[in-house]
Amino acid sequence: GCVDEVVAHPPFSNLSEYVAGGGNVISNCGIDTASFQLISDDTITGAYCLNIMRSYTITDSCGMKDTCTQFVFVNDTELPVLVCPADTITECLPAVLASIKTIEDFVAAGGVVSDNCRLDTASFTVDKLITPLANGKRIATTFSIKDWCGNEISCTQTMISADTIAPVASCASIEVYLGDSGVYRPDETDIRIITAGSTDNCTLPENLTFELIPSEVYCTDVESGVDILVIVKD
Repeated sequence: GCVDEVVAHPPFSNLSEYVAGGGNVISNCGIDTASFQLISDDTITGAYCLNIMRSYTITDSCGMKDTCTQFVFVNDTELPVLVCPADTITECLPAVLASIKTIEDFVAAGGVVSDNCRLDTASFTVDKLITPLANGKRIATTFSIKDWCGNEISCTQTMISADTIAPVASCASIEVYLGDSGVYRPDETDIRIITAGSTDNCTLPENLTFELIPSEVYCTDVESGVDILVIVKD
């Protein structure tokens, strides 16, 4: 059933072990028991996940020799067990994007993985599918693993970010100077001054985006100044 069970069935080292294991040898001339030997112990291709071919030989007291072949097959058809960490809904996207890259990460996050025989840990894969939502994202993460015999199983964990809290906009006054063209357009530095103090429950201030309406100041605005509508997006 399992590759690890093969160690419980080692090659026979002498005739007594061979006979005790179910083998048989007869000769009309008598047997040279000391001549019993294993002549090959090979892993071969075949229908099962492990195919071992062992050949033995023995000589009778007249010098006549014969061989026989024993096969050891490993036939594990039982799927591994893979249970994903629980689905989650969280407010902020960074919390949703917690990275699971290894089996250890998977288990630490609450996942369960086991097999009746032996897992092929190198076969563990992680595949993410990110779908935009109105106020966040849906992340479906499919985990897969195989056992040593190639039996594969998968599970999918769904994580959703649902941020419905708007940013807090903060506006500051600024004194600007018109260029030779008589027009001023805020650069990145001035935008940061104008919007200083704007915050959000999830997005860092430096990652917020801003829209200024109007986005230009003209000569006609000298002295009186101009009110700018600042739109902040997380």
